[in-house]
Amino acid sequence: MRGKKKINYAESSVSKGGTINSNDSDYPDDDHEEVSSVHVVPSIDTYHLGGGDGQRCCAKCREAIRALSRKNSDTFTVIDDLEDRLSTEMIGIRRDVENFSRRMKGEVSFMLREMQHLNNALENINFKLYNPRYYQPNEVWNEPRG
Repeated sequence: MRGKKKINYAESSVSKGGTINSNDSDYPDDDHEEVSSVHVVPSIDTYHLGGGDGQRCCAKCREAIRALSRKNSDTFTVIDDLEDRLSTEMIGIRRDVENFSRRMKGEVSFMLREMQHLNNALENINFKLYNPRYYQPNEVWNEPRG
């Protein structure tokens, strides 16, 4: 889950004209007080959810975002939930691809064995045809008597 930066401007030195320092080592001579926090819940426009490049999100994403918005979840919770859903989908797709790949490797292995068997049979026939002492016509074809 992502951490939320909470800023309470009413209690900070910023509201009194001070500045927020980003790192103590950046401003060694400044002694600004620590900034307390305010939790701001950004609203999510569920009507105009975009999927990038001007496309809309899929129905599954939109429904997840709407459900989390109805629970008054913040944007980071919505993003984390979507990341979890997508990673689960990706794991399922990866498993399907691995199973398909395994099946295809098995099919390719079977085809290679069959091709090797046929190649051996052809080499055997060629050897017998081109070496007369091994050639016996009755092995090649028996004519049916009619």
